[in-house]
Amino acid sequence: MVAASGYLRVVLPAPQSSLPWPPGEATWQGVVTATAESPRSRRVTLHLLPDAVVQATLKKDSLSSALAPGDALRFRAQIVAPANIDSLSRFDYAAWLRRHGVVGTAFVWDRWQRLSPAVADSLAARLPWTARMQLAASRWRHALSRRYASAVPSDRDRAVLSALTLGDRQRLTRDIRTTYSNAGVAHLLALSGLHLGIIVTFLLLLLRPLGRTRPRRVSAYLLSLTVIWLFAYVTGLTLPTLRAATMFSLFCLFLLQNRQGNALNSLFLSAFLILVISPSQLLEVGFQLSFLSVLAILLVLPLRRHYAGLCRPLVWLADLLLMSCAAQVATAPLVAHCFGTLPVYFLVSNVVAVPCAYMLLGGALVFFVLSPVPAVQGFCGDGLAFLSGALNGWLEWVSSWPFGVVNWQPGPVETAMCYGLAVVLWWHYRQPDWRKLALCIVLAGGWAVSGILSL
Repeated sequence: MVAASGYLRVVLPAPQSSLPWPPGEATWQGVVTATAESPRSRRVTLHLLPDAVVQATLKKDSLSSALAPGDALRFRAQIVAPANIDSLSRFDYAAWLRRHGVVGTAFVWDRWQRLSPAVADSLAARLPWTARMQLAASRWRHALSRRYASAVPSDRDRAVLSALTLGDRQRLTRDIRTTYSNAGVAHLLALSGLHLGIIVTFLLLLLRPLGRTRPRRVSAYLLSLTVIWLFAYVTGLTLPTLRAATMFSLFCLFLLQNRQGNALNSLFLSAFLILVISPSQLLEVGFQLSFLSVLAILLVLPLRRHYAGLCRPLVWLADLLLMSCAAQVATAPLVAHCFGTLPVYFLVSNVVAVPCAYMLLGGALVFFVLSPVPAVQGFCGDGLAFLSGALNGWLEWVSSWPFGVVNWQPGPVETAMCYGLAVVLWWHYRQPDWRKLALCIVLAGGWAVSGILSL
């Protein structure tokens, strides 16, 4: 009842955050909190006083490329409410900006100047405490990302490494995003449960010798919880990371009490807590994809019993294929509905990309821990450069294969039928019944008719 009333009160009316911006140009100043690349421009997210977030478009040059979180700008432009430019796209970009707190956009180009560090610090000190906390996390992430400059010479490899390990996606170009999307591994560039799960796996393996007595076990799990939320903080406290951090925190607490927690309960509890804090996240495509992929993986885990008796390398390979298939099938209708494309060779890509992600995240953890030892850190940096280059080369090769992407954009009814068919098939697998099988046939027929009529 609480969830339903919150949905009806907050999500359905879709309240729009807007400010009475002046009709003409004016002079503004604000603090940079995030930056993003585009082919011809650079988008900068600015926090204006007292509490307004604006996205400004600057000319792409050496001056704008040098901007970092914490810098202060003074610019002259007309700020307007977010609006959609592409009327043919189904994606509501203006609503997406409003849900992320952006209440204005401005085309600045080259009418701006960078203020001194003293002015920037004074402006940052006047921001709300939540904005100051996010700004401190962005500065920390930017500083860690700059350490890759000496270890990874290639800009392309460094951009992928920063996005995969730190969530710093400001250097990702459209070409990189397209390559990873066509190869079916775009989830690697957006920090989610996979990345945090790798970190937790490494931590539990390293801290296993401490778990022989209860005081040591308590210390190990408390250290794991600290690292989990420190990683979530450094990577920007994104919704997928928060959901994963909540799930793994519950998992550690269950292990601390010598109990086996229910993964489905942990998933729904973390989703419920996020929606209580921000109900509008229910309409976020990223939240929906993240929830669906983890839910599908948890539902197909019982299938492991069919190959659990094989040798360990084959079990690992089967786990990788099973989870990749489950996540891809669960998110395919929604991805096709929102973006109109479906990758074909996602299994081939994930067989190499996911193990590389494990090695890159583990190597990055060692790289930052060994910063006081430059010789060993340099050796680890060479390994990170080789792995990131090999990963990019593999995905570029796979994305260049013919018929790698299927252009298909189903409507809302077709998308709902796809998920209804998947639910009934899973239900029929758990409890076989001819009535469920008949319902599957009816849904499949309705989906086919709907698809033919939409042509």
